[in-house]
Formats: sequence, structure tokens, C-alpha cells
Amino acid sequence: MNFESVQDDLLSPLLSVLPLAENYLQNLSPTTIIAYFFLIVLMFWGYSLFKKYRVMQLESSLSSSRNIMRAARSGDPLMAGELYEQAQDYQQAIDAYKSVRAFQEVGRVHEHLKQWDDAAQFYRLSGDLEKSAIMYQRGGNYLQAAESYLSCNKNILAAEMYEKGREYKKAATQYEKFGKQLKSAHLYKLSEDYERAAEKYEAYFLKQKVVSSNHSIEKQQQVKQAAFESGTLYVKIKRFRKAMNIFSNADFPEQAADAAVHAGEIEKAAQFYLAAHLFEKAAKIYDAMGDEKQGHWIMAKKYQEEGDLLEAAKAFELGESWVEAAEMYGKAGDTTGAAEMYQHAGDYHRSADLFLANGNLDAAAKSLERGGRLEEAAELYVKMKKFDRAAQMQELIGDYYAAALLLKQEGHLDRCISYLQKVNPDSQDFFSASVLLGELLLERGMVSAAKDCLHKIIAKYPVSDKNIEVYYRLATLHESEKSFKEAEALYAAILQKDYNYRDAKQRSALLKKTLKEIKEQQNKIESEDSIKIANSAPNTPTRYKMIRKIGQGGMGVVYLAEDAILKRQVAYKILPQSIRENAAVLQNFLQEARIAAALNHPNIVTIFDTGKNADDIYITMEFIDGISLKHYLERYKSPLNERVEIMKSICRGVIYAHERQVIHRDLKPANVMLLKDRTVKIMDFGLAKMMTEGMQEKTTIKGTPLYMSPEQIVGEKVDMASDIYSLGCTFYRMLTNRPPFSKGDIYYQHLHTPPTPPKMLKSDIPSSLDTIILKCLEKQQEKRFKSVKTLLEALSHLTQVPALS
Repeated sequence: MNFESVQDDLLSPLLSVLPLAENYLQNLSPTTIIAYFFLIVLMFWGYSLFKKYRVMQLESSLSSSRNIMRAARSGDPLMAGELYEQAQDYQQAIDAYKSVRAFQEVGRVHEHLKQWDDAAQFYRLSGDLEKSAIMYQRGGNYLQAAESYLSCNKNILAAEMYEKGREYKKAATQYEKFGKQLKSAHLYKLSEDYERAAEKYEAYFLKQKVVSSNHSIEKQQQVKQAAFESGTLYVKIKRFRKAMNIFSNADFPEQAADAAVHAGEIEKAAQFYLAAHLFEKAAKIYDAMGDEKQGHWIMAKKYQEEGDLLEAAKAFELGESWVEAAEMYGKAGDTTGAAEMYQHAGDYHRSADLFLANGNLDAAAKSLERGGRLEEAAELYVKMKKFDRAAQMQELIGDYYAAALLLKQEGHLDRCISYLQKVNPDSQDFFSASVLLGELLLERGMVSAAKDCLHKIIAKYPVSDKNIEVYYRLATLHESEKSFKEAEALYAAILQKDYNYRDAKQRSALLKKTLKEIKEQQNKIESEDSIKIANSAPNTPTRYKMIRKIGQGGMGVVYLAEDAILKRQVAYKILPQSIRENAAVLQNFLQEARIAAALNHPNIVTIFDTGKNADDIYITMEFIDGISLKHYLERYKSPLNERVEIMKSICRGVIYAHERQVIHRDLKPANVMLLKDRTVKIMDFGLAKMMTEGMQEKTTIKGTPLYMSPEQIVGEKVDMASDIYSLGCTFYRMLTNRPPFSKGDIYYQHLHTPPTPPKMLKSDIPSSLDTIILKCLEKQQEKRFKSVKTLLEALSHLTQVPALS
């Protein structure tokens, strides 16, 4: 068949229908004719294309036929295969290639034919594993593709194929090898290996969290989601503690709380619920734990978030979160509640300010007091006329004068006097305090104490317009007590400042005249008495040989001397000038010395002799080679039971003297000697009375009356009860290392102030011994022990006295 014959076959039918077409066209409209014209053009163009295709098809067919013939004649299978391929006889080409094991070519032909599995097999046989894997991949055989990729070390491609083939675990393993943790985690999850998935999600989260500051927002969300997945999977496999930690690290507090509940970490669960603002859940947990305070605090936070400030304040209060409660009450407008809460919190400054703003002076004062704003507190107490409380504030401040004035206003004069006595001499109020103290002491008949108080003023302040009345008052006191010399000296000082002050000039002149008459009379008496004394007191200058001075005090100077007649060492005491110059006192001294010399007891220093040597009056007594109890207590710490034994020995000596109607009058540690074997020796029996009498004409009572009884201070009758009081003071010193009263106005304290129980100062002191000491120190004589003998019995009945220092 040729082209011309084909053309004739096509044109003959067309020519036969032309007349019909012509008739048909004449009946058509112009528009239709135009449409048909274009249709005819298209038909002719299509026909032209068909002719070209037909020619090409015929040429190809002829070429293929020729190639097949050439391939059949060829003796080279490879060439034959190529010719068969060109002739599109693919099976013949495949067979030709197979005959010479050209597997690569076979695979290529199968690939051309899209026979993917066959292509993959032959590529594999040819050693082209990657090509084989590609064929399997194209054919959808992903698992085979994965194995092929693995064989040629294309692990990532292998992982992708495993993933497409739904072998998720194998895919995950391959991704994991290359550090693709997020991808591997996702695939482990799909493979239902939840533990490995959780671990990989966690590893990815922890690694990315370290550099999270450099991440974009999208990346940060991805990292956080990985943590969420990890925690969720840990919960799924019941590893709740791991889940709790990962949720917590990734800021998923609610999920962390749920996991913590399952893990038994109840307190942490509550904290996580709180962080998630799930307040009711957190509160329930704390309530179940028994921590109601924390539960209230959490509910308070809930109310606070909801804007219910009053309920929040009440809940904070129930939870004892005082500051937060105060803030909430304040915001809710309840300033009284806020003030109370600040007070509970110890913020006394803010509570005081709020109470003041509300007009609650009492509560404000208490807050100021607790906050250390004592002056302001005192002012408020004064406003409320609570003077006693105001005085306590001033005492705490150290303003004893202000405290005393408040107590005087309240009528508490005893305490007023006590505070006045505490005013420091350097205080600017010392003068006013001393004047007031003197007035109060005089009102109570305590003349000696009043004089002592006024003496402190004149000792500190020279006479001036401000204090001239104090000088005048003190002078009249001395004058009323017949202390004429002291009175006259004070009047002289007054006249130097103001010659016409009151009646000082007249009083001074009268006193000078009186003193002159007394002096003349006294000289006459002393002249007569000195003759008698000289005759009654033997002058024995050669009997005692002085060896060395061993002591000196208010009772005179003491020497160690040798008795030339009896050949023994004695204590040789030269009495002070105050006794020598007063004939009446000297006479009494000799009488008392004879009485004391009659005392012969192991616990009393024995008096041997008395006499006169030139102008000195002396007394000789037993020499004690030991130490005074005063020095012993200052230097040594002895056991408590040993000190009690010393007390008993002192009592035995005093009992012996009292049975002979001898009162010591000056019992104190300095008048008790201890030998090396702890034997007790009491000194100076009967001498204190003469010392007082001898010194009264010179001045007021000297020294600090640390061991003096109340009746001695006011000048009342002194008896055995006075010695018991002094023993109590001495024993108090032995137990506590301090006398019962050692600071402030000692006179007043002996008269009015109860001593601090020794046991409060030394806790190891038995209560029974504490009671004994306090009974000795009763202010009223009838409340003390009836005798020293009963005191000794009480000490002897003590049991379980600890051997403590």
C-alpha cells in the first residue's frame, strides 16, 4: 500500500457529497456559513496531521522490521539486545541480555517497562544496590527498598523506606543512629514502644532546652510539645515520677500535679496544682495532709484571683499568713482588720499607725510598745491615763525620772522612790530626781536616807541659785539631828552665795555659839576622863613585838605581833582615832572588849588582851593563818555542799555568842576567816556597836550597807534577829556571788524591795535552801527564824545538796 492509493480512497467520498453540500450551504445564514467554514478548515488541518503521523508510523515499522532482521543475523547478544530494544521487542532484548548476564541492561529494560521489582532484582544482581533500592521504592516495595538502602549504607533513605513500609521501630532505630531524636521518638511511639519513645522525646527536650534562648517561637513550641509527649508516654507506662519531672521542667504544672499524685508525691502535687492556679485541688491535698494553714492560704489566692478581697483576707487570716491578710484587708477597706494582721505579723509600726488612724489608742500603744517605739507608747498611755503602764515604758527607755513622775501621779510612791534611785548621776534629771527623792524619803521618816540623797546633790553641784534651797534643807536636817558642825558648814556655803537667804545668817550665828560651848565642855570632860583611862589601861609597850602589817579596814590596822611574855604570835589591832578621841565610846569599848574576851568557841576568834601603847588603843587576839571569806569567794569556786558546811560553822559560832547575850551587829564575809582546813573563825564580836557610836559624831553612816538589817538602817533596836538578817545576806552572797542588793539605793531596797530568789540566779540551788535564805531576809523581824539555832537546824535538815560549784 502506498500513499497515493490512500489519498484516492479518502477523496472519492468527499467529491460525491459536494453537490449536496452546495445546496445545503445556499440555505444557510452567513453566520452559520462562517462557522462551517472554520469547521472545514479544522478538518483539513487534522487531516494534514494524520498524514504526517501515518508516514512516521510506516517509517518506524519499516525500521523496526529491519532492526529485528539485523538482530537475528547478528552474533553479538549485546548488540542484538540493543537492536531488539530499538525495535521495541523488549522480551527479545531481555533474553539477549540475559544470555550474556548483562543484568544491568536487563534491569534497565525492566525499569523502562516500569516493571520495578524485576528491575530491582536485576540491578541487585548487577551489584547496583542503590539502583535496586530505587526500583523497589518506585514499585512501592518499601521494606525491600529499605534493606537495599541499608546494604549500600544509605541509612537515612532506609529509615524513610521503613517508615513508608510501616516498620516504625526499625525506622526509629535508623533515625536514632543519626541523632534524629524527635523523629525516632515519633516512630517509636507509632511502633507502640512507649518507653523508648518517651526517652527519646525527653532526650530531645533536654538537649534543646539548653539552647532554647536561641530558638524561634515555633521551635520553642516544638521543644515544649516534645516534653509533653514524653510526659504523656511516661504516664502511659506508669512511670509517674519521670512524668512529673518532665512536665515540671517543661512548665506543664497541671500534668505534673496529676503525675505527682500517682507517684505519691502529694506535697509536690499540691505545689504543682498551685502553680497551675488549680487552687481547690491544691487546697484539698493540703487539707488531706493535715496542713490546714496552707490550704487556707491557697484558697486565699483563689479568692484573690477572683477579686474577692475580703474573702481572700479571711482565708489568709485562717492560714496565719498575716502580712498577706493585712494587705487584703487594707485593699478591702477594713483598716482595723489590717492593723490586727500586721500586729500578728510583728509589723508593729504599720499596725500602730493604722490603729492610730482608727482612733484605737490602746491597741496602738500596745503595737508601739512591741515595736520598740516606747516614747510614743508612753505618750498614748498618758493620754489614756494609764500612768503605771506609761511608767513602765519610761523605765524600758531608761528615763527613770519620767517614770517616777508618772508613778507619783498614780500614787505608787514606793515604786516612784525606786525609780528615782536609779537615775544616773550623769543624767540631766539627776538634780530634780534627787530633790524629789529627798522629799519622799523625809515624808516616810527616813531621815538618814534623805540626808544621804541630799548630800549627793551638794557633792555634785556647788551652791547656786538653783540648788540653794537643797543646801538649806539639808542644813536644817543636820541641825534637827544635832549634827551642828555639818549644819554650820552648809549655812556658811549658803551665806557665801546669798548672804540674806532666808534665816541662814541667824541660824549660822546660833550654831557657831553652840559649837563653841560644846567644844569647851567636851575639852573639860576629856581632860578629866583621860586621866582615868590612862590609869585603867596599862601601858605595855615592850610586851608585843611587831612583825608585819597584815590588814587594815574600818575597824583599824592589824599587825602580826609576838607576845614576849607568852611566846606566841597574836593579831595586834590598833583601833581607829574615832574611838580614841571619844571618851564615852572608849569606855564602852573597853566594856565590850571584856565581854567579847569571855567568848571561847572554835568558830570565834579569841580576844586575849586590850590596852594602851603611847597614844594607841590596841586589842590583841588569836592570829588566824588563813583567808577571809570575802577573798575566798572572790578567788575560788567551791562545791555547793562545802559552802553549806561553812554556813553551818558560822551559825554555830553565832549561836554560842547569842546564848551569852552577845550580838555581833556586823556579820559579813569580811568578818569571817577560813583556815586552810576550812575551819571557820568569826571576828570583831561586839565591836561594830562602838564603831557606829564613835563615828556618828563625825558623819552619817559610811560605806555601803550591803549586809545591814532594815532595823539598823532606821535606827531601831538591834537584836539577834538583826544578826540573822546579816547571815541571810552573807549566805546569799555565798550562793550567788553577789549580795541581795548591790546597786541603786541600798538603804531603800533593804527596807522595801523583796530580794531576787537565789534559785533564779543559780538554778542548781535546791528549793529548800532557797526558802531558808529568803526567810532570813524577811523585812519584818518576827517573820525571820526565831533564832540562829533554828536556822542551823533547817540547814542541817537539807538533803541532796549537790556537789556543784
